Amino acid sequence: MHSYATPKYVKIWESSIKTLVFLLFGTILAVVAATQNVRMVVAAGGLLVVGVVGIAFNRYGEKLAAAVFGIFMVLTILFNRSFSHVAIPGPPFYVTELTMAGVTAMLWFRGKLRIPRTIRPLLLGVMAVMVTGIVVNGPRFGFLPVIRDSAELYYIWFVPLSYSVYRVVGPYITPKRTEWILFWALWIVPAVYLATASTQLPSMSESVSAMLILTIFVWNWHFVPETMIWPALVLNIVSLVHWGARGPWVGLGLALVVLLAMGQNISGGYGRRLRMRFLTAAALGLWLIGLIWLVDESLLTQILRDVLSLTTFHGSYNQVANNRWRLIVWEEAGRQFLSNPLALRVGQPWIPEKLVALGYGGWNAAPGFAQNTVALSDSYLQMMQWYGLWAIIPVGLVVYEGLKRLLGAKPWTWLQVLVTSFLAVWAVVTGVEVVLEGPYMSAVVWSLIGLALYFPEYKTLINKRREEGCK
Repeated sequence: MHSYATPKYVKIWESSIKTLVFLLFGTILAVVAATQNVRMVVAAGGLLVVGVVGIAFNRYGEKLAAAVFGIFMVLTILFNRSFSHVAIPGPPFYVTELTMAGVTAMLWFRGKLRIPRTIRPLLLGVMAVMVTGIVVNGPRFGFLPVIRDSAELYYIWFVPLSYSVYRVVGPYITPKRTEWILFWALWIVPAVYLATASTQLPSMSESVSAMLILTIFVWNWHFVPETMIWPALVLNIVSLVHWGARGPWVGLGLALVVLLAMGQNISGGYGRRLRMRFLTAAALGLWLIGLIWLVDESLLTQILRDVLSLTTFHGSYNQVANNRWRLIVWEEAGRQFLSNPLALRVGQPWIPEKLVALGYGGWNAAPGFAQNTVALSDSYLQMMQWYGLWAIIPVGLVVYEGLKRLLGAKPWTWLQVLVTSFLAVWAVVTGVEVVLEGPYMSAVVWSLIGLALYFPEYKTLINKRREEGCK
């Protein structure tokens, strides 16, 4: 019998090569740093990172790709825009795009990149629309604005990318590990949000807090005592209302309706337990309102004013009259879309005349990166305004395929209810905020759709484990 063990001298040689590579990169980085040239330092540092990742990938393969994706998602959720918008000086290469490209390359190289068959033609259609928009409108409006506005389409790549990552990590995910991860998230995420309030994006952080509140409701806590869970509800409620974005509040309300409706179809008295948890949470919420009234009455007044502003459509250009501003934008964008539902307007400068009359004059992100258009704060309408019907139809069908696979795996479990309620939150927020255009929120939304597509396979995996455990 032949032995295929690696000879000792070969291992020593490989170790020596790695050491020399690190020393070489370190020397280059030190020399470049001495020049005090920022771009050269960043470039050398980037080469060093690529070298380290390459060596690690050679050993861990697709596991490293999954780890990079996981770290990216954690940092995006915790620090959203301030993390996703870290850019190399000069070209607008952002963390999100680099992570997408790197993880895609690693998964493809290891043969682990998978695209569900049902969404392949839909993704090809989305990409065809995007490329057409770039080719046609790039020379007219400039390639940078067109590519920037195309982010709403190319971020959909998170669907197959996350699906592939879930397939890699699925065999290692156990209920116990998942539960402890969720436990730490319930405490750490809102704590980070409140500690870094000045840099947080309201609609993002509040939507994630809404997801965590739903997790407290839905998750069947077996490994973590519930006495360690429920106090985190107060922290997450504070995080939910702290910034004043109202979309996540409405999204949470819709999600609770989804929970109570779907909970009736789950066996084992789950619906009754869900109602009891809802009453417990309502009691804690009333207690928190009373505490705020005693400690900071002005904050409660501000919250009440924000709630009432949901029905306020008049006034000056400010937060309370934000609904009026959005209605103006949506009305003019809708009128433009209806004038030609098939037009590709991606990259086109656009500021509604009514907003100009109110004093809105656009803004410049940085010299040479002028943004002479106004965001609609509605990703659905924004997609139709930029790409007409060409993009919204295949994108909608991708979401439909995800929901069909998520809810088609019957009988329903509480985990399916939880994922569906997450999507209910984002369904509302996507209609009132800039979501699919931004890397910090689209990554979360599309990864949830990837999870929905993967769910039948995960459910089969869990059932197989249970059967093997019973033998």
